[in-house]
Amino acid sequence: QVKVWFQNRRTKYKRQKLEEEGPDSEQKKKGSHHINRWRLATKQSSGEDIDVTSND
Repeated sequence: QVKVWFQNRRTKYKRQKLEEEGPDSEQKKKGSHHINRWRLATKQSSGEDIDVTSND
């Protein structure tokens, strides 16, 4: 769960940094944003499964 929290914080920071750069990078950001969300979701689900078994 801590790993997921750090991942979410990192992606949030990157997204805010891209938004500050300007509107030119917005199209690139939107395309990669969905991929990053999907990657995070898949990592998160597999990570939780591993964490649950290791905590038991």
